[in-house]
This record gives sequence, structure tokens and C-alpha cells, in this order.
Amino acid sequence: MLSLDKMATSKMESNSSKRDASDCSEYVLVLSPGFSNLSLSALIEPLYIANKILLREQFKWRFVSSDGQGVTSSSGFQVSVANSIEDESKRIGLGVKPRRLVLCTGEGVHNHIDATLLRLIRYCTRIQVPIVAIGTATFVLAHAGLLTEGECTVHWPQIAVLAESYGRINVQNALFVTKGSLTTCAGELSTFDFAIDLITNELGPELAREVRSLAVADQSRSGEQRQTAPPGLGTREASDKLMKVVGLMERHADEKLRIDELAQKVQLSRRQIERMFRRHVGATPWQYYTTLRLERARQMVRYTSLPIIEVAVACGFETPSHFTKRFRDQFDISPSALRRVSTPKR
Repeated sequence: MLSLDKMATSKMESNSSKRDASDCSEYVLVLSPGFSNLSLSALIEPLYIANKILLREQFKWRFVSSDGQGVTSSSGFQVSVANSIEDESKRIGLGVKPRRLVLCTGEGVHNHIDATLLRLIRYCTRIQVPIVAIGTATFVLAHAGLLTEGECTVHWPQIAVLAESYGRINVQNALFVTKGSLTTCAGELSTFDFAIDLITNELGPELAREVRSLAVADQSRSGEQRQTAPPGLGTREASDKLMKVVGLMERHADEKLRIDELAQKVQLSRRQIERMFRRHVGATPWQYYTTLRLERARQMVRYTSLPIIEVAVACGFETPSHFTKRFRDQFDISPSALRRVSTPKR
């Protein structure tokens, strides 16, 4: 079996000779307790493979934590770190500027947003260090006030929560979004797609193709691709027009647009929309719209502390009693009961 070192192409070796060690990219990764080990590996492994192909350490990374102690992931893996956030901030202040600052968090992210972390993020923004937020780390950037003028994404169960918590933020159902010096990534396997995109932009498509080949990942996904198919809808079969209607429903879950309004916005007739939903979904547009709003409500019940009545209003239900009945019919549990079982015990 050939080693990774011997699999470098002559063109890659030629490109390698044109770069010196000063071109290496050091990433500072801030890990919070409960971070996703899958997300972390999906970022680091492609960079490691790229280094092996290039026969040099083009990419470097350092792990830091709030207190400089090791951090345990959601699945129980413990990662040793090189520094605390405060000491890393001092290091950067002395001129050791990282190529990127990467935030890797998990559930309960709000418990780990503190003044020290926010100072580091804002300082890196001032000195123009690109920042990458993976998974729920998008909440950290939102809390820091950095996402008010552009699109972003977050892991799909948190989309409704982020949109409701920070009303001015344009949250997209996408794998990753880069706006200026900020990148938000949905996390998990989408982090691999972001890493491949990063390698493509920095070192070219040929190297990215080799990395994907060695990772046995022949399919490449662009950042704007959806994280998941909408509930009950197979995106491979759905037409672009139907997906536009679904997108409008998602963006107006709280307003409950009439089907005629949806039809007008996408320049289709009501009858055309009804036919598309019957063919691809097996339900009426209104049934699908209601299911979508209930799914959004379930995310908000599970992941926020908003009162149930506010969740009902945010998802377009006129009365709490009607909302509770529809919720129980859909999920076989009431919103308040789901809230109780979803709240971690202290």
C-alpha cells in the first residue's frame, strides 16, 4: 500500500517548492465543553491529509480552552490544549497572529460565552483575523454582535432558535456561509465540506481533489447546499419552483402566508402549487405548512426557555390551546411535557 507521502503528484511538488515555511497557516481552535468531536475531526483531518500530500506542514493548529485545561467532547473524547483563552489573547497581542480563529462548541453554548472569549473575538475582528464558527458557535458571534449585516448558518435544529433569539440575523439553511472575514458552518459532516472549500481556495482544486480521494469522499458539496431536506420532502425529486415555495414557508413560519400569497410570490397558480405538493409530498400545501411550523415549534421548545405561549405566537398559532392540541397530535407529547424532558437536570 502506497504511503500518503508517495501519492503527491509532480504538480503538487512543484507548487510546494514555490512556497516557503512562512506561508503556513496556523489555526487557533477554541474548544468549549461538549464540543462535537465529529466537527473537529472533519476540519482537522482534511488539513492533516493536505500536509501529507504537500510533504510539509502547510496547516498548523493549536487548541485552547477557557482555563487552559483539557476539554471533553459531547461523546467523551478529551483533548489537551496548549493555552487558555486569556494567555492566547496575550500571545496574539505580542504579534503572533493566527491564520484563523475557529470556535468549536456544542449544546449549552450559552453557558460558555464569557467576557474573556468575547474580548478575544472582538480583538481578532479588529486586527482582521478571519473567524470560523462551527455548529452552535454561531450563537457566540451573534452574542458578540457580529452577525447583524449578513447571512449566516447554524446546525439545523438551532435555525429557528437563532432566528427567533436574534431577530435581525438572516439565518440560512446552508452547509456554510462566508461573509467577509466571518464564516459560519453548520458543523458535523458539513465541516468537511468547509475544509475542502478552504483547501481549494488556498491551494487549488487539484490538491482538494486528492484530499477528498484519500478521505474516500468523492462527492463535493457547496456551501449554499441545504443541510437537510425539508420535512417529508425529497429534494432530489423536487422542482426548483417547489423548493422556492418551501423556502418562503420557512421564512414566514410566524406569519402564516395564505397559499394565494405564496403563489403570487413565486409566479405560479394556486392549482400548480397544489399539484406539486400532491406529487412530491403527498399532502396539501396547508398541511405541509402546518407540519413545518410545528417542527419549528418543537425546536424552540427543546432548545430555548421561551414561554410556550411565545413559541406558539412565533410559529403562527393564534391560541395556546390550538397550538398545544396540534403539537400533541403531531408528536404524541405536549409542548410543556417535551420542555420538561428536554431540560437538563442540574
